[in-house]
Amino acid sequence: MSEPQADLSFVIPAYNEAGAVGPTVERLFAAFAAAGYRLEIVAVDNGSTDGTGEVLRQLQQRHPALRVHRVELNEGYG
Repeated sequence: MSEPQADLSFVIPAYNEAGAVGPTVERLFAAFAAAGYRLEIVAVDNGSTDGTGEVLRQLQQRHPALRVHRVELNEGYG
């Protein structure tokens, strides 16, 4: 069975945000759920070297509506 369609999708770029990305994602999911909305988050790990990708993969186990995409080489915000 597939996930219900999200009411809203956010794209979050993350570069070396291991300490901040977890609480941010958790708060976003909680706030939108409390307001009655299904949220999808697409987190883009932009070549992080600090464990951001691992934090996102762990979060993905608790939040199936979290999609993680990794860009291997950080080329800035362009």
